[in-house]
Amino acid sequence: MISHANLLILNQAANQIAYLKEQLIEVIKTKTNNDLDLYINKINNDQYLDLVILDGASLKKQDLIDLQNRFNNPGLESIDVKFYLIKNIEQASKIVLNSLLKFVEEPPSNTFAFFSCKDVNKVLLTLRSRCNLFQLKADYETFNKYLNQLEVYNTYNLDLKAIFTNLEDLDELINSSSIKVIFDCFNVFVNNTNLLDQLKFVDIIKDFSALMINYLISLLLSLDLSIKQKEALLNLANKNNKVLINKNVFFTLLWNIMNWRK
Repeated sequence: MISHANLLILNQAANQIAYLKEQLIEVIKTKTNNDLDLYINKINNDQYLDLVILDGASLKKQDLIDLQNRFNNPGLESIDVKFYLIKNIEQASKIVLNSLLKFVEEPPSNTFAFFSCKDVNKVLLTLRSRCNLFQLKADYETFNKYLNQLEVYNTYNLDLKAIFTNLEDLDELINSSSIKVIFDCFNVFVNNTNLLDQLKFVDIIKDFSALMINYLISLLLSLDLSIKQKEALLNLANKNNKVLINKNVFFTLLWNIMNWRK
């Protein structure tokens, strides 16, 4: 049974969002019989207004101040049950997390916290000790189904299982139709495309999420490249993870790197 603070321990084939939605629904069921179907529908369709999801990899102190200010006030939903999830909690700064500890230990009424990690030993001990721990089960059936769906794009016989290693990422990319755009862009860099196609993707890539950029770079890294090219791509990936990528020039940077071999 979940408590007011919960730590989800993931493996690569676990889907934390699906698990989170299940737990939210179970909590809602204990709070009301009225409008239950309405709230279940909102949760399943990502429309529940009192759910906040943050990422520890980019978490700032102001994010936590805003979260606490919001949740110390009545919820936007009439049922007034509030939830938040901080993903990749082991990547968050200790200084930032210290500002959250009292809020976790003494939460407002009807407030439930979820944190997720891949390595529980890297989670701040003072936070971990305040949480119930849950080891999420792997969903290999869904994971393999998604990998099979990618094969239609795999014209270069890449080892997709080595590239797409995270079920939650696959779920997001496939269900948002982003995966096709990533492979289309990949083909622009691999093939000797004409100028018109290049110009089209200069604009398209400006709308890429950090997740899409990561997987585009991963696909390119799977090719037979020089050490210099791979180092340059890894440097771009590192900047992307730190939200330092200028997407206005990202296409040009990739294009130059990929053409060093020509």
